Amino acid sequence: MLVRRFKAVIISVSLISFRLLLIFGSIGPILIIISSYVSTFNSWWVCWVFAYSLGNGLTYMGPVHHGWLWIPEKPGLVSGIILAGFGFSCLIFNNIAIGKFTLN
Repeated sequence: MLVRRFKAVIISVSLISFRLLLIFGSIGPILIIISSYVSTFNSWWVCWVFAYSLGNGLTYMGPVHHGWLWIPEKPGLVSGIILAGFGFSCLIFNNIAIGKFTLN
């Protein structure tokens, strides 16, 4: 029963058009650019939160969708491995960014 629900989600995600994905994918970078020009902290915070959540959601759902297509009988395992990859990449690349861009 649970697998059938995921198949319905996969079918509905695959029907999203390229134009719609391009429109929503361009909102994030536009909001990041706008957030660099605002003068108050609250407006910066709103722009940054929406840009981050939109970008993170789009980059997470692509691998999850294709993982569900490749292994439809174990969607929870696929989602867990992909989520672990997202977390582990933050562990690695945050340390690289701190070491590279921190002023001494």
